[in-house]
Amino acid sequence: MTSKTFAAYFAKLLRCKTAAEAPHADDVLLDADNQKKSDTGVHKAYRCLVCLIPPPDDVSWSVDKAIRKLQSYASDDGKVLRHFLEPSIRAPKRFVADLPKNATTTITNSNNKENKGDGWAECLMRITRVGNVCALRGNTASEHLARSLWQSSQELLPPTAQAVVEIEVELLTGRTHQIRGQLSVEGFPLVGDVPYGGAVPCNMFADKNHSFRLGLQCFRLDFLDPDVRIIEKKKKRSLTMIADMKPSTRWNYFEQESAWWTPYLKQYEKELAMTSEEDMTFMPALDVGLLDTAPRPEKASPVAVLEVNPDGLPPQAILSPGRHKYVLVKAIDPNNKKIIKWFVKSASIQECGGPYHRDVAESLVEWIKACGYRAVVTGGGRILYTDQAESKRALVHGFSYGYGRGDHALAAKTIKEWSNGEIDSAYDDSPDLY
Repeated sequence: MTSKTFAAYFAKLLRCKTAAEAPHADDVLLDADNQKKSDTGVHKAYRCLVCLIPPPDDVSWSVDKAIRKLQSYASDDGKVLRHFLEPSIRAPKRFVADLPKNATTTITNSNNKENKGDGWAECLMRITRVGNVCALRGNTASEHLARSLWQSSQELLPPTAQAVVEIEVELLTGRTHQIRGQLSVEGFPLVGDVPYGGAVPCNMFADKNHSFRLGLQCFRLDFLDPDVRIIEKKKKRSLTMIADMKPSTRWNYFEQESAWWTPYLKQYEKELAMTSEEDMTFMPALDVGLLDTAPRPEKASPVAVLEVNPDGLPPQAILSPGRHKYVLVKAIDPNNKKIIKWFVKSASIQECGGPYHRDVAESLVEWIKACGYRAVVTGGGRILYTDQAESKRALVHGFSYGYGRGDHALAAKTIKEWSNGEIDSAYDDSPDLY
């Protein structure tokens, strides 16, 4: 047995894997490992650390929606992600969800042989597991995590990246840059992946020793152990012994328990657990509603009677002194779909009865609905409100992981107009503020 012989044997297993698995891509009921292993002789699983980055044209994006999207892919129905790879030798590769008009494809036919040509290659992949959300902004633990993952320079962190999450994927086809490209198209580029949006390019001429670490690892490999046969071949007067390998029924299993980024995620969890409630500006799982099982404190009695408008709607600004979460809500006339008014509300945990932005919005939304209007929460963040006799100030900033970033300029304008200029309101759209 030689390494060259085994390399040829293993390469053949990989080629057969792509050919054998592609026809089953739309069969979402196909069982997991046993069927695939018996058909292909090899099984690979990848661990990825991906960024949660809002698309530039999607104002409704939130971490909550992004996580739910990933979880829907990882559900028990075995949904397959399908994209197409443009035929080109250039990098980065271009992946698209919908095949361009008049484009030809390179797909696997019924005989498990690929149609050769310059067509767009079909890319198939499954997401099998989604881990916990880890924020990249908003508190000390997040800042330490960002520095560690992007190698001590937050300038390399994509400016709109909000969090990272570890996922596990399984390839059904083997294409160049397939995992990197497909996840990027879905809005989840790999950590450190410059060409596909997971990092900001650094000045390579100034720092020639710098290199990015991709959040990608093949952590599990199973393949059929080969049976070795010695074949005699005669060449003229000499006799040559050649080793030949054929798949047996024995399986080899290899698995790595951790990735290079695992210690950083564990350190993040430890630092987050040690952060006091006063300094806790982001609760990853709680804030996006993934672990909404904690008992909520009883709502405190209102400290003051709010002024009610003649039309029955709540005041346009309801502010609680201090630094608290806020939501921006619009009231819509159900008859003509027009926006009637905008509302801003901030509240402490004791006042609204919970630590989430939805707790802040709950009573305001109910009040608006009771007046016959439709209430839509368009975003949120935090408001630092100083209520003093000599000066009243409100600073609108940050973002909501549940509803997305609010229109801080509109919120500040609403506060100033409602108070007839008595409250000096301003806003800050800095991405590092939460």
